[in-house]
Amino acid sequence: MPQTLKDDVRDRIEQAALDIMLEKGIEACDMRSIAKKSGCATGNLYRYFKNKDRLILSLIKPLTDKLNEVILRQTHGEITLLGENMKLSVDKTARKPSLYLRELLEEKIYNVLVQLGAEGRKYRKRMKILLNSRTVSDGLINWAAELIKNSFYQCFDVNEGKKNADTMIYVFVHSFCQGILQLLLSEQSGDKEVYNKMVKIYLDMQLTGLCLLIDKALRDGYISASKDVFV
Repeated sequence: MPQTLKDDVRDRIEQAALDIMLEKGIEACDMRSIAKKSGCATGNLYRYFKNKDRLILSLIKPLTDKLNEVILRQTHGEITLLGENMKLSVDKTARKPSLYLRELLEEKIYNVLVQLGAEGRKYRKRMKILLNSRTVSDGLINWAAELIKNSFYQCFDVNEGKKNADTMIYVFVHSFCQGILQLLLSEQSGDKEVYNKMVKIYLDMQLTGLCLLIDKALRDGYISASKDVFV
């Protein structure tokens, strides 16, 4: 008969991992050290967590669950962190194309980041793990890149150099997300109003730059506004 996994043992393992990762860094933390600190046999530890990545995902689950909840709410149930659909609904509009794309993204991104900052204040130690884990941060960046890329291609047709367009979108999103990670690290100071103001300023700066790039690409003929969206 298989042994039952116990919640108190799982909690001890997670707390030990959290302590070691915060003290020595994620890379220096290994499963043997976690087992020793938690008072759990190494073999038994692997019954609870297959590897360190799985353990990290468990540590940050309260944050990713809340992030997923906020994303669902902001996209009216269209998008999740793990879902296959990565497209936002778009409507026919007479708006300027670059401004429409900005409006499509800005409020949603702002609200998600404000809520994520609030959760970071609630789970400070776990937020540090999320922000310093390459596996997690790279996964979030790739997710954001796919979402923004799909939103871009819903609004615009690329007339030449689609591969180059994909590359530039990824470069923009990677740079954008690195800035967001730094803002979330600064949120560890706990000043809600300062953080929210910084997020608003940063979003305005980044999305204004994106609009200028799109407007130039439209003028130069590299892209054109989608006739399925713009009238």
